[in-house]
Amino acid sequence: MKNSDTRKRGVLSLIAALAVSGCGTAQAGGIDGTDSEEFVRIINVEVSRVETEKFVEEIRLTAAAVANQDVMVSAEESGVIREVFVDKGAQVESGAPLAKIDDRILTAQVEQARAVAELAGQTWERRKRLWEEDRIGSEITYLEARFGAVQSMAALKGLEERLARTTIRAPFSGVWDERHVEIGSMVTPGQSVGRLIDLDPVRVVAGVPERYVPDVRVGAEATLAFDVFAGERFTAPIRYVG
Repeated sequence: MKNSDTRKRGVLSLIAALAVSGCGTAQAGGIDGTDSEEFVRIINVEVSRVETEKFVEEIRLTAAAVANQDVMVSAEESGVIREVFVDKGAQVESGAPLAKIDDRILTAQVEQARAVAELAGQTWERRKRLWEEDRIGSEITYLEARFGAVQSMAALKGLEERLARTTIRAPFSGVWDERHVEIGSMVTPGQSVGRLIDLDPVRVVAGVPERYVPDVRVGAEATLAFDVFAGERFTAPIRYVG
């Protein structure tokens, strides 16, 4: 009985507490006068249509302008320079003569080889006719004559090519930027006689940070600005990435 009475008192106490709490709420509402009214806050809302736009990330790099081609032109034969045809800074076309090496010895050798080749050719033709038409002589003699003609002709062509190389020519069109020889200079095969550069077009080389490499593609356009052309912009396609 005592336990039962204790539980009842606990329940009654909870109900009484809720009742008091409820009354307090009701009284507070009545005092403020908000039990039957609503507060409405008006907010101006502006609606815009969502549209996609192209986002361009610009990468600024420091680059260097270099010649399209830049070579040291070398002599291919030994000898003394007898003529120079182009001054420093001149524009030259592909194949234009730049300098001339003394060719007198080679010219004499070419003439001698030409005479030998002509004689060997005539001998072969005569032996060939005698062997094929009249069977005069032997096949060995005929073949030796043929070999002599071919050999002498090859020697002549080799000397003619060497003679042609005594004229040093421009390998491509460009500017004769440097000249390293003068009349009387002695040159040997492989020795530089000058520098030829091709500035049309000019190549621009820049280092790209590794994180941007996947975004740089061959064929994409790059915008270029040069200090010497203040305020001007140029566009050019990317030719190589690597």
